Amino acid sequence: MKYQLIDIDNCISDDTWRRHLILPRPEDGSNPPSRFHEYHCKAHWDAIRNKEHLRDDLAKDSHLIIVTARPIQYRPWLDIWLRKHALYPMHILMRNNHDCRPSVLVKRDMVSWLLDPNMYAVEKEQITEAIDDRLDIVEMYRSLGIPAKLVKIGEHHADA
Repeated sequence: MKYQLIDIDNCISDDTWRRHLILPRPEDGSNPPSRFHEYHCKAHWDAIRNKEHLRDDLAKDSHLIIVTARPIQYRPWLDIWLRKHALYPMHILMRNNHDCRPSVLVKRDMVSWLLDPNMYAVEKEQITEAIDDRLDIVEMYRSLGIPAKLVKIGEHHADA
């Protein structure tokens, strides 16, 4: 069995139309997840892009795993988007709702969950590719020995 890890926002989901919804970083230390609430709530309207980077779903031994920094509370919107675009991943890994750590740290933990024999039991050698729109995350994958490439729609990303 083979697996492809892929991010959503600005990677295969075109979020360019809703990026303006991310509120500026508050200087007063208020709740960081609230900066992204409206941005995430409208994600199911995104167009799909870069679909050519997805592995052929017809290959019986190849499975898609979504690795996104979106909080889990937005899972219903993600499910709508995935169904609308006929994407049926084997697993969907999302940030815990109140986890405000940088995305690269969150996704590093997600990789450890995948490789944990008591959780997902994916072997590193089975991961054929990881795709993300952020260079720091692509470099993290590579530092773990996972082939990775940078795929993005726009120059800016949701800095979470």
